[in-house]
Amino acid sequence: MFMSPVLGSLSELRHLNLRNNMFMGELPSELFRAEKLQSLVLYGNSLSGSVPNECKRLRSLDLSQNNFSGVIPDGFGSSLGFLEKLDLSFNRFSGALSASCLQL
Repeated sequence: MFMSPVLGSLSELRHLNLRNNMFMGELPSELFRAEKLQSLVLYGNSLSGSVPNECKRLRSLDLSQNNFSGVIPDGFGSSLGFLEKLDLSFNRFSGALSASCLQL
């Protein structure tokens, strides 16, 4: 099952919890067009690809227990100015975390 990019057109979307839904494939970048999105929980799916770098307004992001891989982008932490909670555990990342991620 793939996640629909239409979710990003929900202009009043603030909290989205889609944990344990067996979603697979890459996270659609359109999802982050929902300008009021503050909380995104995608725990326990089979999502893959790289971590999105478009999460500017999020306060809480849980991408744990998926199949995300690669290096977490250098500017990832600095692009998350409002973030209070981040969980990227149990994925397949490689490399070191940048200093901007460690300051969250």
